[in-house]
Amino acid sequence: MSRSNIKVVSKKDGRQTCPRWLGYLAMFMSILSAHGQSTAPGGVFGASAWARFGDSSDFIGNYRSINLLKLKSQADTSIPPMQGATTVFLVLKPNFTVATGAQFFELGDIVLYDNQLTHGASNTMLDFGDQQPKIITLTMQRSPRVKRNQAPSFQLVDSSLFSVAELIYYPLLRDREDVKRVNSYLALKYSVPITAVTDPNWRDYWTQDQGRYWDFNIDKVYDLRVMGVGKSQDEDFYQTQTQSSSSSFIRWSLDSIKGQGVMPKINVGEDAFLVFSERVPASMAIQYPCVRNGSNPLGNWKLKPQQWKSKASHLLVSLEMPSKGGVVDSVFMTDGASYTFIPVVSQAGGTVTYRIPLAPLSDGMHYFFTDTRGNPCSGISIGTAPNQLTVDNSGLAGGLRLKSMDYTTGLIVEEPLANGRSTRPIGSGQHQVWVLDDQGRTVVEQIIKGSGNSGQAAASTPLVLLAPNPIAVGQSATLRIEDLPDHRPVTVNLTDASGRLMSTQTLAYRIGMSLELSGPTPGMYTVTVYQGSRSFSQKLLVVGQ
Repeated sequence: MSRSNIKVVSKKDGRQTCPRWLGYLAMFMSILSAHGQSTAPGGVFGASAWARFGDSSDFIGNYRSINLLKLKSQADTSIPPMQGATTVFLVLKPNFTVATGAQFFELGDIVLYDNQLTHGASNTMLDFGDQQPKIITLTMQRSPRVKRNQAPSFQLVDSSLFSVAELIYYPLLRDREDVKRVNSYLALKYSVPITAVTDPNWRDYWTQDQGRYWDFNIDKVYDLRVMGVGKSQDEDFYQTQTQSSSSSFIRWSLDSIKGQGVMPKINVGEDAFLVFSERVPASMAIQYPCVRNGSNPLGNWKLKPQQWKSKASHLLVSLEMPSKGGVVDSVFMTDGASYTFIPVVSQAGGTVTYRIPLAPLSDGMHYFFTDTRGNPCSGISIGTAPNQLTVDNSGLAGGLRLKSMDYTTGLIVEEPLANGRSTRPIGSGQHQVWVLDDQGRTVVEQIIKGSGNSGQAAASTPLVLLAPNPIAVGQSATLRIEDLPDHRPVTVNLTDASGRLMSTQTLAYRIGMSLELSGPTPGMYTVTVYQGSRSFSQKLLVVGQ
């Protein structure tokens, strides 16, 4: 018997399915690669390196795709037999707008069409209707009885259907965590969004050392697109320029801008990365005088350096001009405490290019792009005092709410905003703060950096902590609740990814209280603690056993 498993990862899809041909094709790519055999993405020793050069004029991200038709002679002689456990990754970008059931290619008993993949007697439907690139991951286990000692037959039927960016073959790769890391590197390399896939196990962007380039619990607000530049020899990853392969145009380049498929020759330290993530634009309230003329094209992006070390002095970012109106006169990069001016270096062909200095960056910090220094609204003032968030709402009407997110813990707090000046305790890290109207639309937002004061006792900040997290189906996480603003009863709601209420409990509040929570099926859940008009929320990930 043979057993195989495919995962299709895209911006909106996370189904699991399976082919058996990909591993063979990836092997011949390693023979053609200038790198030869090397350690593959994720730190897993594999048979293929990350090819940077191809034979096609089509591109995904900043990399050339492979024209299988031109490589057919090599494929026919270089495809190895598949034996035992294997894991293979394929990145596909469709060239068609409407699927017709056309066949792309076949390898042995695996056939890929523009709308499905068949494997023996089974088939899995594929949806390329959004015309965005997707990552297909195949894991397969064959018993010794059915191992093949000869390479399967390969036939390319219609090479015009897809631009194939990369095929990677991993013999004897069984560890699920390694598979996640390889998938993350492919997503980062080709700018294929995986933050919204159905299976929450595959949303995070994993590093080789079990860390995260993008972590849902912390970076969840910026979950539209994730891109990155950096270097990791263990993963055979070197990328000094990247370009989005989905949605609107944006390109990030170190020191100079090159054409697609060409990397600026810049020294980058080992395991040094700059990770960029984009959020869905906020719905802005129009009844308050905080909206300025002009648009900030970088306003929905966040930059996070990780172990950053490079001889590059600046980062160039080119992106589309707004469809209506002009751009703001100035843009600043901020960590919530300091502001760095970001100049425009060109505006041409419907794009605008900014130059971001890299010297101010500190590892692990989050950097945001604003068009004002300090308070962005004349009617409201957001700031910090030692161990406190201060808000002065003397100039705006009532009925507003204050929402904040702690970038250290991921805790989101929402509460009514009092008229006049008010304070509440915060930690010393970075916080994103919003003032919302009664429809949940953003009146104003600001990034702040809390600061402690050794000469003044720190006020207790609310603690809503889930541990362990993630958990497996059938296991429980302990929810700790401490230092809430008062001693009124609390209501704890557990909702699934669609917002459906899974459970609710109302309990008397006591110091150091805790309770057990679990999810019935794998998925991402939201745990919200309500006390009066305030709410405190965290994410809980439940994985399969």
